[in-house]
Amino acid sequence: MPYKHDYISVIINRICSVSENAFQTECCNVLEFYYNQKGFHFVKVGAAKGDFKNDGWVRDRSIYYQMFSPVQYSSSFIKDVYKKFVEDFTQLAKFVYEDLKWSGKIDEFYFLLNTRDHDIPRDENNVVQNTKKAIETKYNAKIKIVEIVNKDYIIKLLNELEIDQLETLISIMGLTGQLDVMASTPESMQTFFSIFSNILIGKKLYKIHGSDFNKIPDEKKIRMNDLLDKKETIIKLAAHLEVVEEAVDKFTNSTENVEKFNSIVELYINEYKELSKKYSGSILYDKLLNKILSYFYDKDLVRNNVELFLVYVFDRCDIFEKE
Repeated sequence: MPYKHDYISVIINRICSVSENAFQTECCNVLEFYYNQKGFHFVKVGAAKGDFKNDGWVRDRSIYYQMFSPVQYSSSFIKDVYKKFVEDFTQLAKFVYEDLKWSGKIDEFYFLLNTRDHDIPRDENNVVQNTKKAIETKYNAKIKIVEIVNKDYIIKLLNELEIDQLETLISIMGLTGQLDVMASTPESMQTFFSIFSNILIGKKLYKIHGSDFNKIPDEKKIRMNDLLDKKETIIKLAAHLEVVEEAVDKFTNSTENVEKFNSIVELYINEYKELSKKYSGSILYDKLLNKILSYFYDKDLVRNNVELFLVYVFDRCDIFEKE
């Protein structure tokens, strides 16, 4: 049975993989479903109704959304993002406060940006808050929240839903088949070992000297390493480590394959040690996961195996602190 994070990963992968109108459509599908489950009415504003700088809004709460997903990123990406934010938010405010469209007020405004695998560009000139203050002053209004957000915002909303709700949303979005692609089995894990070890041929890795297997309970290690945000994921994956163990038993049936398997473990540990110099906790976990995924062209096909093996190495106490 797929885990909660499997459903969320499929949805987020879909959203991040599209641009322009398709990005708007998929985001609106998620938002409409989410607010419906919470008892609120999300209204899609189609292009046929005119470009009012409102891609969708929550009628009951005066929450407005504008989406932006460039086809490709350029050197002017940061400048383009903040320019579009100012233009869209300013025009939306004009339609709401001067033309009295929709609810006639803005309580929250979210500029939903498709950053794909990147972070939101730093607002070094405080553009968001300065624009908010200017609009509040011009219209004598009080706006609670104005933010530029990305996939992390969608992930936060999806985490509030139950698995059966996510299953329904996956079906609505036509993504049910993607869950099968992401499933981890002993066979798929062995394929993962074979492919990854071949990728690592020639890569210089610092050798490990074996685990001391001085294991501590996963929950204790989670608390010790400030991984509470990842607790549900780690515990659920740890409950299925027999998938990895069976694959390891079958794969390491020769000296050559033992060396290949060890190269994968060494890679996880090497990348962990390097990243741990700058990061910790859940951020370190995500950075490590994304770093391992960066070795693969088709990340969706290996994401589950990559993370399951990360938890396997975590459980062995090869990575993250244990004392």
